[in-house]
Amino acid sequence: MLLNLKQNHMMKTNPQTPNNIFVLGNGESRHGYNLEQFRQWGKIYGCNALYRDFKPDGLISTDWAMMHEIYSSGYCLDNK
Repeated sequence: MLLNLKQNHMMKTNPQTPNNIFVLGNGESRHGYNLEQFRQWGKIYGCNALYRDFKPDGLISTDWAMMHEIYSSGYCLDNK
């Protein structure tokens, strides 16, 4: 489930010094959200097939088949 940044009082309010990390999965709960909004608050790390729809600051996968798909797509050439 994604946070509503405007209602979370724990978030830093200075985008110049973001110290937050967001880890996003590839599930249905992320649909309908503008994931770019999280960049102003910190780094975004995504899991598995998230790269198909969104380019996170870092992509994480431990599944061999998914890692092969990511590598074969050329994503690793220009991204972390």
